[in-house]
Amino acid sequence: MTDRMRLAEDRAMRDAARALVDADLARIKAGLAERSVPARAMDRAAEGAVDVLEQVTEAASRNKGLLAALTGAAAIWLARHPLLALLDDTDTPPSDTQDDAHEQPPQKR
Repeated sequence: MTDRMRLAEDRAMRDAARALVDADLARIKAGLAERSVPARAMDRAAEGAVDVLEQVTEAASRNKGLLAALTGAAAIWLARHPLLALLDDTDTPPSDTQDDAHEQPPQKR
């Protein structure tokens, strides 16, 4: 094969590759003209959120007892102060005697 023939083949391959790249760029530009990049990102994020929600729903349906236990534990944790106040058996003195206990005795002159 002569150098001229090889050069012609290489140029033909280069031109074919360039045509493919140009077609890809035209397709990408057309796709971006239809919808913006942020809109596409929001669609992908929404699809991902739906997938996660489906997985969580499926896992929750398989483990109903565990889900009930965790929900109960969270409710008790959130209501821990009122519940502990109900269980507290110490008598708190009325507020007026509590103030007297903290008063300083009169000083001698």
